[in-house]
Amino acid sequence: MEQNSALAMGKFPMDPLIERLNSLEKKLSQMVEYIKRAKRERNEAFCKVEELTALLRNKEQALKELTQTKERELKLRENLKRFEEEREKIKSKIKTILREISELEKKQGI
Repeated sequence: MEQNSALAMGKFPMDPLIERLNSLEKKLSQMVEYIKRAKRERNEAFCKVEELTALLRNKEQALKELTQTKERELKLRENLKRFEEEREKIKSKIKTILREISELEKKQGI
């Protein structure tokens, strides 16, 4: 009993086994903190990867839409060119018809 009270009062040095346990407990506590920090960092990295993946998908979708828009624009330009060529042909035919009408009117004296 006297020894326990002396130990409680700090008069006797700690048993080497107890000192070792305290040291291991401190190291274990440090490892737990390290693991918690590593898990937080891993989770943050996963979140960043997810954000970047979503951003990449958005960029790919935007690129796809832009490509489709460019293809539609090209088709529209081709159609416009074809329509302008047809319009010029029709204008030429109209001019020819008007010229023929004018010549007929001159021959008939109208």
